[in-house]
Parts: sequence; C-alpha cells; structure tokens
Amino acid sequence: MVSGAARSAGPLLERGGEMEAIERALDEAAAGRGGMLLLEGTAGIGKTRLLWELRRLAGERGFEVLGARCDELEESIAFGIAAQLLTAPLQRAGRSGRAELLEGAAAPAAALLLGGGKPEPAPVGDPSQALLRGLTWLIANLAQRGPVAVLIDDAHWADPESLRWLNHLEKGIGELPVLVAATVRRGEVPAAEEVLRTLVAADESASISPEPLSAEGSTALLERRLAAAPSPALVASAQEATGGNPLLLDALALELVAQNAGTGAEAAEMASGLVPDSIVRTVLLRLRRLPEPARAIAEALTILGEAPLPRAAEMAGLTRAEGEEGIDALEAAEMVEGDDVLRFSHPILRSTIYEQISPRRRHARHVQAARLLHSAGEQPERIAPHLIAAGDVAIPGGAEILIEAGRRVYALGAPEATVRYLLRALELDPDPGTRAEILLQLGA
Repeated sequence: MVSGAARSAGPLLERGGEMEAIERALDEAAAGRGGMLLLEGTAGIGKTRLLWELRRLAGERGFEVLGARCDELEESIAFGIAAQLLTAPLQRAGRSGRAELLEGAAAPAAALLLGGGKPEPAPVGDPSQALLRGLTWLIANLAQRGPVAVLIDDAHWADPESLRWLNHLEKGIGELPVLVAATVRRGEVPAAEEVLRTLVAADESASISPEPLSAEGSTALLERRLAAAPSPALVASAQEATGGNPLLLDALALELVAQNAGTGAEAAEMASGLVPDSIVRTVLLRLRRLPEPARAIAEALTILGEAPLPRAAEMAGLTRAEGEEGIDALEAAEMVEGDDVLRFSHPILRSTIYEQISPRRRHARHVQAARLLHSAGEQPERIAPHLIAAGDVAIPGGAEILIEAGRRVYALGAPEATVRYLLRALELDPDPGTRAEILLQLGA
C-alpha cells in the first residue's frame, strides 16, 4: 500500500537520479536478476513518493505489485507485513489458483495467509523454518507467472518475524524476477534499520537516499501549492525553516494558504518564524478547523491504525452518516486516504495526533479498540497489540486473548512474539490457573 497523498502530489521534483536507479532495479528484476532496493532518509524527504513512482512503473511494465505499509501497531503483529503482502494475491487467485500457488514447499504459508484453525499449545523454543520457506516459495511461485514487485512503506516499523522472512528471501532473490523495495526512516528504529541495511549490502541490492530540495525545487513546490509565484524572500525563509524537506514545505504552504498570507513579505515573515517542529504542529491546527466528526474519526484512526468506515465510526461513537461526514472532511484536508480501508495519508499525521492524546486516554482507547476487534471476531494476534498498548489498565479476558495469540503465533514460528504476549498476559494479573498455564508455556 502506498500513500494516496503521494499519488496526488504533482510532478516529481529533483529526483532524476533516484528515478534512474529505480528503473535500473526494475530492468534487472524483469531480466530475472532480482534484488532489494532501500529508500532511506528523514521523515518527509520523499521516500513514499518514490515508492509510488516505482509502483506506477512496475505496473506499466507488467509486474505483479504487492504492497504493505507498516506502523507502530504492525510492529507487534508476528508476520503482519508478510500477511499484508501475500494475502491479497491469494484471494485474487481463486480456489484453483491458490492451490497452484501453495503447492510444494509453499504449503506452510497457508496457515498464516488463509488461517489454519487453533494450534496446540507449545513451550517457547526456536522458531520453525517451515513458514519462512513457505513464504519465500510462494513468492517464487508468483514469479513463475511474471515479475513481482514487493513494496514495503515505513519498513522500520516492520515486525521482527517479517524482517526475518525478508532475510530468508534475500538469499535467493538474485535468481528470481523479483524486486523488493522498502522505505526506511533514518534513525527511527535502529534494530530494524540495521537488518534492512544488511539485506541491501548484497551485490544485487542498492540504496537510495533522497536529498532535500534546492531553492529551485522549493520554489516549484510552493508555487504549485500557493497557485502563485513565491517571492525570493519567501523561498529563502521557507528553505531556512524546512531545510528543503518536501513534506515540511508542503505543510508550511498549506498554513500560508489557510492564513491568506499571500506570497510576499507577510508570508516570508510568517515562514521565518516557523521551525520544523512548529510546522508539524500545523497538522493540529488543520485538524481543529475541521468539524467534530472529522476530529473524532481522526482520533479513532490514530488508535486503530487503519479501519473500514463502519469500524472507525463505531470507535468514534458516530453514526454511519456522521462518520461519512468526518471522512469527507479529512479527505478534503488530505489527511486520510483509502476506499475500503481508511488510514492516515502520512505516518507523521498519525503520530502527531496520537502524541496529543494523554497516556491515560490512550490506554483507555486501546482497551476500547481491543473490545471492538474482539466483538468483531478478529484473530487474537490482531487484538494483542492493543492489549499491550493499554498500559496498566485492567482488561477482563485480556490474558486469555493474549495466551491464545501466543499459541497461534508460536505455531507459525514466532517465539519472540509469543513471549511478548505471554509476559503481557502475566501483567494483567490472571487467576492462579491461568497464571500457571502462562508460566508453563514460558518454561518457567
């Protein structure tokens, strides 16, 4: 999944070298010499936009495009990114097509992607390699039908199990018509960043680091947003305030438009008083200008991460009609995207709003999300991240959900996630029998 904001951002500015590298990587993959491409840089530098351009080119060249977008909640879901990438192509394949794709060594992937019932409890130990091989063979089977592009946005938030699978996939990717491309925010999650950099150290892999926009590039971006040529003074002030970061420049321009500041001296003076942190805070100003249903939906989505409209509206305490009103306003403000599933158009928007919610309210809202997902019949491992994020709030039945989530992900070969879930279950002060069961599974 790639941001809708990236799709509507206008002509690409000052990214000729990066696009040449992307085209080379696609050419190599199409010729059967696959590899990995890492797009790294600071938040807002344009990594997601480049990933969208890669997606567009891959589609034009006949690649099957698989997409996933990570966030802080996904980091707690074992093999969550792998599931995002590979569930959709199996669903599209139909029954006979699924059987072909899951033949042979790919068969273990069915347990993750199609569901396989309740696994038996097992003590914590080394993860099985069967699922890793199954996912890799599924990619290989897809590649027999034509070249494949695997696109992962914000991979620094990928779950450890999916990163381990990418490491497994990398070992044989050079002989497949497969390109794996991932964006990484530099310095965000050092452990994940290091894993991804190790992957692209291979000869068939590469990395791209977009640079800030020059004065000329900043001028073009501001002119597009302001619908008028910015004065040299405004460009200079904007460059100083944002460092040429495209996302921050865009936020600044939106605030200038909202304040009707024009493009001359008044706008330059306003821009000179802004620094990146305060520009990011314009997100909150934009949100406060929206109607109440929009603000309620925005808070609901910060907790859920992503959700269909009915679920987001229920989480927000709104009717379906009120939810639609809120989504319309958020989409008009370019803050939310999606058709069937809604999510923020950029992770900075979500994190900025999330950080404004008090810890106590955040904890309570995650409990609400857990109950909502449980009542909707979601799998325990999809509920577990909310139970983990709920702090010290007491959650009736939470320990049992976490235990079941631990059983399921252990059967998939994710013992680290199992330990996370079981330790959290212990914190919920379960009854003596449940506590004994948890300790037994932990091997204590």
